[in-house]
Amino acid sequence: MLHRKTSYQSPVFINFETLGRRNYYEIVRYCENNRGAMQQLNFDEFFIMELAYCNALFQMDMFEKHILTANHIIELSIINNIQFYEGEDIYHRTLFQKAQAHKALNQLPEAIHLVKELIKMNSITKEYQQFLKLCFTKNSTPLLQNLRAYGVLICSIAAGILVLNILIFEPFFPNYTHLINVIAAVGIVTGGLSLIGGLTIHHWKARKKFDKFMQSIKK
Repeated sequence: MLHRKTSYQSPVFINFETLGRRNYYEIVRYCENNRGAMQQLNFDEFFIMELAYCNALFQMDMFEKHILTANHIIELSIINNIQFYEGEDIYHRTLFQKAQAHKALNQLPEAIHLVKELIKMNSITKEYQQFLKLCFTKNSTPLLQNLRAYGVLICSIAAGILVLNILIFEPFFPNYTHLINVIAAVGIVTGGLSLIGGLTIHHWKARKKFDKFMQSIKK
């Protein structure tokens, strides 16, 4: 638990506390402009400011900076045995925000690793479970990505054939109209099955991965 010293508060910290907890832009600007002064603060004041800075970076979608700051927060939390601040588990919150930041940057393996660790620590938190499912769903294999891409491509080609049939074959080559319609229909069905099949297989595999992981931590 973090306990801020109240016998002395630096001017930098006093000014910081006037910014408000949700004034994220000003928190980021203030902490970056006063980085040198922050290094001279007592630990509690520095940690409170760094924690607010980390959260503000996340809220403003500044994910690359957030990940670097989150690493610092996590390191300080472990070294100084700090997990809770103002009744909130800041260790878990920072880890989860870091996982979300990795996902936003499309760094899915890192996001999956972090949220798995969080679930191992707290397996009943539905928010962690839903996030892991989402990451598994987003993290598709090249084979399934190609399958869906081919489905979209085939459907697009079939639609183009239908347009050509209306513009060219019907007016000038009516004898071929039926054949072209059959070819286009086959293309649309094939492409649709490829697209739907790819999505279905991918979601099924994602669900199997999630279930397998959840079973593994219950053993």
